[in-house]
Amino acid sequence: MIQRSASSSSLHKEMGVSSSSEAYFVLAVGLLFALNSGFINGLCLSGLLTKEGSYKQAVTSVTTAYTKAGLYLADGLFKEAGFEFSLILAFVGGAFVSGLMTPKAIPYKVVPSYGPTFLLGSLCLFAAAWIADHNRPHGRVQYFFAATANGMQNGMSSMYTANLIRTSHLTGTSTDIGLILGQMLRGNWKNFWRLKVLVGLTSSFWVGGLISFYAATEFFHRALWFSAGLFFGIGMTHLAYVMLTQKVTLLQASFGKWDAVHERMACPMVDEINIAFNGIDDEGPLKNNGDKLNEGPDKLSIGLNYLKSLWLRLMKQQFTNESA
Repeated sequence: MIQRSASSSSLHKEMGVSSSSEAYFVLAVGLLFALNSGFINGLCLSGLLTKEGSYKQAVTSVTTAYTKAGLYLADGLFKEAGFEFSLILAFVGGAFVSGLMTPKAIPYKVVPSYGPTFLLGSLCLFAAAWIADHNRPHGRVQYFFAATANGMQNGMSSMYTANLIRTSHLTGTSTDIGLILGQMLRGNWKNFWRLKVLVGLTSSFWVGGLISFYAATEFFHRALWFSAGLFFGIGMTHLAYVMLTQKVTLLQASFGKWDAVHERMACPMVDEINIAFNGIDDEGPLKNNGDKLNEGPDKLSIGLNYLKSLWLRLMKQQFTNESA
């Protein structure tokens, strides 16, 4: 029996976010990140970052770097092997920073640390662009910063979407596409919505690589500035989204301080709830019905305290934006 997927109108339910607008916002950011990664990778692989040529190196994934490091080491090319190992460490370091700043990520839930991580990633790309501007032909330092930015970006997108949107490389994405197509051929269309997302990511990455050729041909190393600007623009869009949805300032969103704001907002609310429930104990209708209370005061007291504690937990969760 063929199992059809949900309609596009329920994309947010499939993704686990609260609304369709949020689902499409997340998808749009993922597509832009994939486009930018394809662009960066194309620039670094093109060999066109200077008029004299440049070193050709992939920076958005490290599968090739692992293989090349082994080959160079076996061939006695220790300097080349060291470069490949360093590039791997740069990418892993970027993902490490993402994990360090968001130690308890919750899928499809914006947390304060994403804003600063976006800004750090854009700084890495700006550094790569600046170094490429001032570096000698065939210089390689810029590749480390580009790889670090992509590691941070892929770490964030993987944490937020529970590995659905991986933006810097396409091996896992291509594997998932093949799996879903095979399942669909056997009548299981449950993940058809996921297939559309994955095809969008691969297409965006491919378009980024296509554009990079013309950008490198025209602007050489200066094309990296476009990539840094796009990354920064995506980060600012995220900050604007946080400001609108969390009602915080740009400074609080940029430095990840808006959870503290919510904590302060929660305190008066908790105090008011305590006062209200204490009022029920002291002066409310329960006390006036003394005879009924005497029949089972312990049960009523336990029930009231349980209701109050449950309400307090729910309100604190709402205002602090933390998981229960």
